[in-house]
Amino acid sequence: MIFKSSNVFSVFRNNIENEKEVDERTVTNSYLFTEALLARLIESESEIDLDLIIEDLRNRLGNNHPVLVFLKQLIDE
Repeated sequence: MIFKSSNVFSVFRNNIENEKEVDERTVTNSYLFTEALLARLIESESEIDLDLIIEDLRNRLGNNHPVLVFLKQLIDE
């Protein structure tokens, strides 16, 4: 489900945009989220556009959020 609200992930966006250090818990949760997202995409029988998901996450979280960093690394591999 894609949320319409741009405030859903404002906590993460504010931390990244203000260049505050991202804590270990956020990185761990981001990795687990990314792992679950990819597993769900692989298991789903419908073709979901990964580029659309990445663009949506980039708009909500900012370009340097750990979720996007993990996704980019996994896609490159």
